[in-house]
Amino acid sequence: MNAKKSNESDQIPPSKRNLEALLNAVIEDAAFDGWNDETLKSAAKKLQLSQGEIILAAPEGITTLLKAWADRADLHTANILKSTDLSKLKIRERIALGVRTRIEFLKDNKESARRASHAIAAPWRAGLGPKLVWNAADTIWAALNDKSTDANWYSKRMVLSGVIATTLSNWLALEEDENDNAWDYLDDRIENVMQFEKAKAKVKQVTDKFPNPLELLNHLPKTGPLGK
Repeated sequence: MNAKKSNESDQIPPSKRNLEALLNAVIEDAAFDGWNDETLKSAAKKLQLSQGEIILAAPEGITTLLKAWADRADLHTANILKSTDLSKLKIRERIALGVRTRIEFLKDNKESARRASHAIAAPWRAGLGPKLVWNAADTIWAALNDKSTDANWYSKRMVLSGVIATTLSNWLALEEDENDNAWDYLDDRIENVMQFEKAKAKVKQVTDKFPNPLELLNHLPKTGPLGK
């Protein structure tokens, strides 16, 4: 077993191993010093990495590490959902489990997560936050074996992205002993979405019964401009 693990470790590129090590070190220090170049340099110094090794592991610096932490959280979420028997859960319960799992991955490093949210919101990282949230939503739907296509595929991820973003923001603002309030908030957001989808479906049922205006035009008498 140990030999197998050793062989698997040897197959991981050095740059990938260095990235994981850097990420672990930065997560630990970022709770106090934030996600910035100085924290990265300090972590690299502890790991005795050269400048070249840093560049290969994290070509975008802190941005690479922020992406890597989000990827790690997404992978954890997917693994939990895929290894859980979801057959007895309603769709809203499955979604809630996915979002909660994704957020609770950060619970042991909550202050670092707070600092990460500030770093992601920096003007020079415009677009990074929405992309990471979208990836999280896509991960959850994929792990739930979503079969939707076309516009429905995008709308599901767009709506879930909003739920994840607002719930994560709420969770980050809470103290440790208030975390349960975030899950009440999450349930409320999902309920709001479900009610909206039900209302939209009812409207569609009614509008589907309306006659097609183009078909009505085809039945009009074909007369000239003066009615002759």
